[in-house]
Amino acid sequence: MPDQDELILVDLRQPLWPIGGSLEIASTSDYAGPNAWSKAFHDLPEEYDGICFPSRYSNMESIVLFDRVNVDEVKTSPLLSDPRLESLLTKYKVKLC
Repeated sequence: MPDQDELILVDLRQPLWPIGGSLEIASTSDYAGPNAWSKAFHDLPEEYDGICFPSRYSNMESIVLFDRVNVDEVKTSPLLSDPRLESLLTKYKVKLC
C-alpha cells in the first residue's frame, strides 16, 4: 500500500440502491450478507483501507479496517479511557469482564 496521510474508505453512509444494496447491510444480525460485501470491497483493485458505515445501534459513524492496514500507523485512542464509554455501556446494557 502506498504511503498516505488518510485512510481510503468505502462509504456506506449514503444511499446504496445504485449498487443494488440497502442500509440493511449495516442493520442485520445475520452477518453472511455484510461479510460477502466486505470481502467484495476488500478485493477491489482500488485497495480500500476499510469501510465506513452507520452503526445499527446508534446510527453514528463506524469504521472497520481491513487486514492490510498497518494499525501501528493509524491514530487511535484507548477505549477504556474514553469519557463516553460508561454512558454507552449503560445505554446498550453491556458489561466488560
